Amino acid sequence: REWTKKYPEWNEYIINSFMSHYTDLSQKINELTFESLECRIIKLLKQEEKLLGSKKVYITHQAIAEKLGTSRVVVSRILKKVEIENQIILSRGYIELNSKLVG
Repeated sequence: REWTKKYPEWNEYIINSFMSHYTDLSQKINELTFESLECRIIKLLKQEEKLLGSKKVYITHQAIAEKLGTSRVVVSRILKKVEIENQIILSRGYIELNSKLVG
């Protein structure tokens, strides 16, 4: 309490830190509640594409499953469906994103 009175910058830092974590948590809860797993997979692939700066995303089905808290079989099934829709190309060791990828 003394620090919050004596150092207003410290108080502001704590409040901003709390708000940042709270916002992240709220966003995750909304994603889990209202977005389909297909949307979450596509969003993850787009984030990886942006991070790597390449249409080829080097990630395994298992790694996607672990990041999204689901099973590899479910991820593989959804990725196959998205591939049939010509949004991605599945290859051994990577997934190539098509410009038509919607999600």
